[in-house]
Amino acid sequence: MGLVLAKALAASGIEVDVYESKRNVSEGSEKASGIISKIGLERIGVEYKRSIVNELRGAILHSEDKRLKIKSKGTKAYVIDRGKYVEECASEAKRDGAKIYANTRFSPNDVIRLGDQYDVIVGADGAVSTVAKTFAFPPMSSYVLTYKAEYSGADVGETDVVDLFFDNALMHNFFGWSVPYGHDIVELGLGVDSTFRKNSKEVFDKFVKKPEIAEMLKSSKMVSGHASLIPLETRRKTVIGNVLLVGDAAGQTKATTGGGIVFGSGCASIAADSIIKYLNRGVPLSGYEHAWRKKYGFEMFLHKKIHNLYSSSSPARMDRIFGVVKALGGEKFLGSYGDMDRPSIMLKRLIFRGLIGD
Repeated sequence: MGLVLAKALAASGIEVDVYESKRNVSEGSEKASGIISKIGLERIGVEYKRSIVNELRGAILHSEDKRLKIKSKGTKAYVIDRGKYVEECASEAKRDGAKIYANTRFSPNDVIRLGDQYDVIVGADGAVSTVAKTFAFPPMSSYVLTYKAEYSGADVGETDVVDLFFDNALMHNFFGWSVPYGHDIVELGLGVDSTFRKNSKEVFDKFVKKPEIAEMLKSSKMVSGHASLIPLETRRKTVIGNVLLVGDAAGQTKATTGGGIVFGSGCASIAADSIIKYLNRGVPLSGYEHAWRKKYGFEMFLHKKIHNLYSSSSPARMDRIFGVVKALGGEKFLGSYGDMDRPSIMLKRLIFRGLIGD
């Protein structure tokens, strides 16, 4: 998110310095899954085609005894190489004039000194944000702990469909996934609520023993495994003085999946506009808070409601929900009108269909 913001500011002629704590901008990017909606990627405005690993047309949702198959005629999402994508973001930001300093770590005292040195400070430093802590932003309390691993030599099956597993008896308040990279390469992962008594790796080790997963992996080899932390709520405040937060640092993620690229990048663009107005015309930076919540707040609210539904449902209740959705033609509806970023689109379509009696 910081690089998207840096690119937008630099392209407007503003001097931008980006400080990266890791050795390079792509380090650690493999911890996050790379499923991004096609529409979302196109809106960000960063060249992404060279980072595409696979194209997805749908999903199969599994409860304990039921399943829903949702598939569209065209590509709905891409699996991307997050490392390559981040490197492209950095390249475009530098091309527009931003300066990037890698392997640079700051203590809270260092961050305070930066606040005196720069007109604006932006914290795009993840869920456990040093910037947010240093400037006493309201804390976040809702997180999900994830673990994901990549396997080669797997028996993937359908390569254009992602599988999602809802089992609250195993994955406390989140879900598991199987993402195909190709015919024999797959990413498996899951998340658990941060308050759960077991860590994500312990739960993952049980997840891969599920019969359908074990069958897929019987001739495979694990290539890599990574744990991460994702916020599932937004901070109550994302602007204090001349300091702004964007992306995971602000909690600008989808509570349904934990994905943050689309919302975070959109909010970064709004932050860039607010900073430009502040520097050029003296417009208060507080406008950023209102603007991003106005544009994305309702969508984030709906994602949270959907998350609360599946995270509070027992396996038996999820079976009943899946059965009702299937009986009402939900698979076809979601295949035609589903939007993984904007649930309001589906809500409006449902209301419209109800009004016309379809």
